[in-house]
Amino acid sequence: TQLNLLWGVNAFYYDRFVSTDETIEDINSIACKKGFLEVGDMMVSLAAMPIQDKGMVNTLRITEITSCPA
Repeated sequence: TQLNLLWGVNAFYYDRFVSTDETIEDINSIACKKGFLEVGDMMVSLAAMPIQDKGMVNTLRITEITSCPA
């Protein structure tokens, strides 16, 4: 993506249709397991809401990582 070239942003496709909270928790867990996040990091997640509606991003959530699964 263009953000990756300028800012080092990594974008990932996520295709499960669950609640916003569950989606954010799942994404944070995946990022921790892949080594992208550590405890204390801040994670910025962007999404289209409702989740089934694909297209323009209308939700931004910032999460502090308090634990990473082993």
